[in-house]
Amino acid sequence: MNSKKRKMVSVLAIVLVLAMVIGTIAPFAQVIFGAPISQEVTQVIDGSTSEETGEETPVSSVIDNNGFEVSAKIGFDGEYIVGKETPININVKNNGEDFKGELAIKVYFQIKNESYGEAGKYILYYQDIDIAKGAVKEYTFNSALSTVNTSIEISLNDEKEDVVYRNNFPVKALSPDTIGTAVLTDTHSGMNYIQGLDLHTDNILDYTTPEKIFFFTKDNFPQSTSVLESFKNIIITDFDTKSLNENQINAVTEWVENGGNIVFGTGQNEMRSLSAFSEIFGITASNPSEKTFGAYPELSGMYTCDIKGEGLNVIVDDNGIPLFYIKNQGGGKVITATFDLALYPFSGYLGSNNIIKMAFENSGIKFQSGNLDEGYSYSSNNDVAKSVPLKDKVKLNIIFAIVIVYILTIGPVLYVILKRKDKREFGWVLIPACAFIVTVIIFVLGSTSYYNKGILGVVSSVGIQNGSSYGKADMSINAKSPDAGNVSVELSENVPIKPDSTKYYRYSDEDVCVAKINVGENRKISYFDTEKWSDNTVETEKNVNLGGNISFDAKINEDKLIITVDNKTSHNFEDAIVVMDTLSFRLDNIPSGEITTKEFSLENDSTISDRHNYRNGLDIYMGINDGYMELRNGADSGLYSDSEVFEINKRATLLEQAMSESYTRNINENVQGMSISLYMFDDENILKTGTLINGKYPQNVVSNIYYIDNVIKYSDMENYDIPFGIIKPYVEDDKVKGDVDYSTENNYISAYGDDGSIAEVPMVFVIPDVLTLKSFEISSYGDSNVKEEIYNIKTQSYEPLKTGEITDFSSYINENNEIRIKNYYPSNYMEFSMPGISIKGGVK
Repeated sequence: MNSKKRKMVSVLAIVLVLAMVIGTIAPFAQVIFGAPISQEVTQVIDGSTSEETGEETPVSSVIDNNGFEVSAKIGFDGEYIVGKETPININVKNNGEDFKGELAIKVYFQIKNESYGEAGKYILYYQDIDIAKGAVKEYTFNSALSTVNTSIEISLNDEKEDVVYRNNFPVKALSPDTIGTAVLTDTHSGMNYIQGLDLHTDNILDYTTPEKIFFFTKDNFPQSTSVLESFKNIIITDFDTKSLNENQINAVTEWVENGGNIVFGTGQNEMRSLSAFSEIFGITASNPSEKTFGAYPELSGMYTCDIKGEGLNVIVDDNGIPLFYIKNQGGGKVITATFDLALYPFSGYLGSNNIIKMAFENSGIKFQSGNLDEGYSYSSNNDVAKSVPLKDKVKLNIIFAIVIVYILTIGPVLYVILKRKDKREFGWVLIPACAFIVTVIIFVLGSTSYYNKGILGVVSSVGIQNGSSYGKADMSINAKSPDAGNVSVELSENVPIKPDSTKYYRYSDEDVCVAKINVGENRKISYFDTEKWSDNTVETEKNVNLGGNISFDAKINEDKLIITVDNKTSHNFEDAIVVMDTLSFRLDNIPSGEITTKEFSLENDSTISDRHNYRNGLDIYMGINDGYMELRNGADSGLYSDSEVFEINKRATLLEQAMSESYTRNINENVQGMSISLYMFDDENILKTGTLINGKYPQNVVSNIYYIDNVIKYSDMENYDIPFGIIKPYVEDDKVKGDVDYSTENNYISAYGDDGSIAEVPMVFVIPDVLTLKSFEISSYGDSNVKEEIYNIKTQSYEPLKTGEITDFSSYINENNEIRIKNYYPSNYMEFSMPGISIKGGVK
């Protein structure tokens, strides 16, 4: 062989092997270096009124087929609450020949918007069906309808995927914050008065939280806890609960344990409504007798029962005659009326609604609207589910080393050696042999890689009601496959599925099918035309049995915060952190079966001393004011390994998201006190093992954060020393002079403008009326650029803010327990933290 040919062969071999190697390792590099950690994503939540109309859902042409008769019951009497799992019952009668195929429903996520170049997006939920000639079968779809739909398309597709029947069924969407109440009774007419229950307590101007009453029978009452999540309350009266099946009874029990409110009627019917739940909730009703009432004389002659059970408290009575009892059950409340709510005279009394509402209010049950003005909900949990740990780094380095060695060997080294030995003709054998050996080595390394069968990221944010043995998990599940094309994800259990609606934001002349979901016994999701290692994300909810209850107690005595966590669950929680507004305290691990008690100094033991930007998850998780630099420097110096950096970032992101949602959880709306939350972590898979990606068992990357909210009641504090940042001022917006941007929740205030002016900002601290003060102190910036004043009641004028403790209450605290201050900020866009107040004292 001449020299020119040998060189060409060598170069060709190098090119071929490089192409082979790069093609082999590219997926690994894409996963390792392309995984996101903590970006925010946006999900659209539709609706701010009681009835959501929106745009008309696109309607396909009807394909009528006399061989099939199809009817459908969608939601609850044709209505559903946006974002909640909705039951869809479809009845199919086959008038033709035996039929095998699919029964599918088409649900739109987004209507096509040509102005923004966005395609219409929809999901196909389906079940495989086999229905004989002349047979009638009913099929149930529990589907999460996350957007507004005015109609639902239902179709039948044969085994060749040809559509043999298609029709559109109307549906009405209700706002996501609708207060749903389910009523289960045999006397529907006797409960018609309940339509105007009026349970909302709104604090948003020009907005009233919508309410909706849904009536049920034993035949259509929900069979699962996830469907019951559409309701805040359940009322059962004049109904025999023993007629419910086991699934319905278990669903109600879990729903109450996880925070639901249930009301039972008794009276003449005694145990009828309680019958299936008496042992579960520990409540009995007996000895019904007629009563004469003083406060409500119109109810005289009504039968009431004696209600017995541990932990019962009377919440409504008439001159000593109990009307309603309450009992806390896990995270929920069980309210028992001593009478039947559906029978006369109560059902005919004009004030019946007010009495029921009084029972709710006296139980501490209030419903407040969320902030729907922006129409968006932000979550970073999806991104955490998409993130991938850096694994097989050593193996990847070996692959690169092999490539380099091969290039040197097949090129200069092999060429020089063969030339010296005058054996260059052996190159025809050695070059393919070396290529084959390298291929085998890389194949073996790749086949044993962490990533070779795909990656399943499972992230859960689990809210636990204090004292409950159940938690409600909001889950993000992301599947990555090393295969391109169609990707199927078969979940290991039957849970409601919401595909990520942010996917497929691209222009198309045709509407785009985001996913096809089999809602049979095993949930299977199919994605189409995907790239290797692309993100395929779904969201779901699940009620989690913790294997025992967990309670979280917090007390303040003088300047000490005393935390007690009694963990009777089967979980060993890690990295526990207590957050009380601007303060955070680390508990570390909370083992299963143990009681953890720890005392902190409010003044000195908070892990974060800088009150500004206190909601930074990385700072609070690491307990350092600049967690980002600490983590970066630690990684550079080798203090933290790659896997430790990944774990810290992951948990810090989950913590920041959970803390950001604490304001919407209305922690202390019912009592005067200080909101406090416990956050904990573990990596146990809440989703049952066995989920498959393209028929293979993937690597599971699991991350869970758990939270319990509580309130330290002012009335429970005998002596206290409350530090700055707990009691916050409100800004008197109508008296502000200048352009100011501020956020009490995010703890900042800033004046802006280019004219060098000064912004005048009056603020008010409201001291809880149950507290008795010994002294108070207003925080000072100590900055000559900010002028600070306090209002003197006696002189009726503002004066320079006094530093240090103040005991002259008559000069500064008015009859409404208010302390007024006024600050003057330079309009230079500089951000300041909000003023704070510390108080010392006790309770009245």
